[in-house]
Amino acid sequence: MPSVRAHKQNMRTLLLIFFFVNLLTAQVRLRDGEFLSSEYIEVLKRSKSPAEAGGLASPYVARVEFVADSSFNLVLGNFHEGETSLSFENNKFVGVTPQWPSNIDFSIILVSPTQFIVKDKSNYKKSFIYVGDTQLWAKSILFLGVYNSSGGQSFRFTETHFYYNKIDSTSYKVLLDLMGPPGVDCIYTPKDMFAFKIIGRTFKLYKVYGTDNTIVAKKAKWILNKIN
Repeated sequence: MPSVRAHKQNMRTLLLIFFFVNLLTAQVRLRDGEFLSSEYIEVLKRSKSPAEAGGLASPYVARVEFVADSSFNLVLGNFHEGETSLSFENNKFVGVTPQWPSNIDFSIILVSPTQFIVKDKSNYKKSFIYVGDTQLWAKSILFLGVYNSSGGQSFRFTETHFYYNKIDSTSYKVLLDLMGPPGVDCIYTPKDMFAFKIIGRTFKLYKVYGTDNTIVAKKAKWILNKIN
C-alpha cells in the first residue's frame, strides 16, 4: 500500500491537474489587477473597518499579473503575510511558489473576467471579485465625499488626496496591512498617521504617534459630518 505521504502527494498532483483543466475549459481571461473575496467586500462595506475585514481567514486578496499575452501569475494571500503564486505560460501551469504549502490543495474555477472561485478539498468555495486597485476601491467605499467639521472647517476626500478648507491638500492611503495599532483602523499621509472611526455619516480622526505608531490620541483631532 502507498504511504500516507505518497497519498497526499498524489492528491496534490490531482488537484493541480484539476486546476489546469478548469483554466483551459473555462476559456476565460481574467482581468489584470486586484481581486477581493466577496466576504471581505461584504464585511468592509458593512463595518467600514479594514481591521475587521482583515481579520478574515486567508486568502481574501488576489492579484493577476500578466507578463505576456497568455502568461500570467495568480497571487493569493492577504495584506500582511506571505503569498502563494501560481504561474502560467501559454495556458500551461508551470509552477507554484507557496508560502503556505497546505494552500496547494485547492482548485480554481474561472467564472468571468471579473470573478473566479477558490475551491478547497472539502468543497468549501470562496468567490473573488475584481476591484482593480484595492486602495482606490477601499477609499471609494470608506471616504469619498465632502465633510464639515464640528469646528466649521470643510474637508473633501478624493481617491488620492484630502483637501482642508478647499486650499490645503495632502495625499493619503488607507492602512490595509494591519501594521498600525492592533485592531485600529488608520489612514496615513507622507507626514502623519490618523486612526479613524466611521459611524453612519460621522467620521472621526485621531492622531497616532510614538516611534512605532502604536499610541492613539484619546481625543479626536477632527469630527467630520458627511454632507455630500
